[in-house]
Amino acid sequence: VGMGNAFTAVANDGTAVYWNPAGLSGLNKKELGLMHAELFAGTRYDFAGFAMPLSRKVKLSSAERATNPRSHLWSLGMGAIALTQDPIESRNENRQKTGEFSAGDYSVNLGASRKISRRSNLGISLKMIRQTIGSENADGFAADLGILTVTPRLNMGLAILNAGSPLKFGGE
Repeated sequence: VGMGNAFTAVANDGTAVYWNPAGLSGLNKKELGLMHAELFAGTRYDFAGFAMPLSRKVKLSSAERATNPRSHLWSLGMGAIALTQDPIESRNENRQKTGEFSAGDYSVNLGASRKISRRSNLGISLKMIRQTIGSENADGFAADLGILTVTPRLNMGLAILNAGSPLKFGGE
């Protein structure tokens, strides 16, 4: 976030399933990533991700290996995100307290990446999304598509994120 979401062009670790699924091919070994952030007003953001290379390494010259560590043909990643908060006070139309309710956003992703050339990777991630407010739920599915190209002087990435149907609470 501190990079203005520019991580799309450099994602090459277990978080690539979130930023740009094409970056999963940058893995050299299995990776587990965990993050917890306490935000304002009792809001919490949690991420857990696991990624691993699946297939043989692509043969690279020593010069190419020095500038492009992305050497696995196929890689796989999984991630889960939760944005939750402390209970919220509920009130009726007369502003009288009626109890409390909770709210949260959740996402589970499964992504794969394939090396399409010596310098470029293509990736896709499918995700299930759930939002909750009190006793109401809204569920949906989305997909991410990304490409990542790495040269000795420049990384270029493009990611289309969260392409899917809108979430609806009670049909609205």
